[in-house]
Amino acid sequence: MSAARAVVLAACAWAAGCTSEIYHGLGEQEANEMIVVLEQRGIEASKDADPEGDAMWVVKTPSHARVEAWRVLESEGLPRPAVRGVGEVYPSGGLIPTESEERALLQYTTAQELRRGLLKLDGVVDAHINLVMPKRARVQLPGTVPPKPRASVVLRYKAAAEAGAPPVSEDEVRQLVSWGVEDMEPESVAVVMKAESRSLAPIKPAALSQVGPIAVSTGTKGWLQGLIAGLCVVILVLGGLLAFVLTKRSPTAVAAAE
Repeated sequence: MSAARAVVLAACAWAAGCTSEIYHGLGEQEANEMIVVLEQRGIEASKDADPEGDAMWVVKTPSHARVEAWRVLESEGLPRPAVRGVGEVYPSGGLIPTESEERALLQYTTAQELRRGLLKLDGVVDAHINLVMPKRARVQLPGTVPPKPRASVVLRYKAAAEAGAPPVSEDEVRQLVSWGVEDMEPESVAVVMKAESRSLAPIKPAALSQVGPIAVSTGTKGWLQGLIAGLCVVILVLGGLLAFVLTKRSPTAVAAAE
């Protein structure tokens, strides 16, 4: 009976399908977004809880489609770049930072917050902000003009082949960055926009699905899984009958074993 059960378990595990984990440590919203994007491009995808983190998820695709899945997600700017905000970077206790360290932290965290805002815009793949905030003199001499803060921004955005207009204009980027930094003028922000071309493939169902190590058409996946499940049941029944027959034919051996 144990051998038949082992065969059944192995067959069921085989029928469950061979999948590859393509990304770990994702939030549920981002994992769902990635699944939608993949299935719109005809790639079967699913998510499972990530055992390495609380409230984190793993996105899986059939093994044969993992390379194409990586390509599609990269073209869509997924998963989104991690951004460290003020609360994650700025020291909350312990040693008191020096004036130069404090200014460097302020520049970095401000740039990250501005980057977070740009990444919220639909169509923005990534944004890099280099922020320069000059040191302010404690005593300002009459007639001197204090140096103004300045910034440079490199923005990557998704662009369709037919309409390559960016989701935000250069002037809007300058306004957003300058408003987030004290005394910064829009003219002090240099902006470079880079289009990331992507395919506008129509939404379509997954062409292939994974059943064990075999990639089959989506229409036959259910039929094949049902067939394998039926074979598992038959094997289980035959194994039970065989065990019953052997028990009836050798009661002495059974009693001795007990």
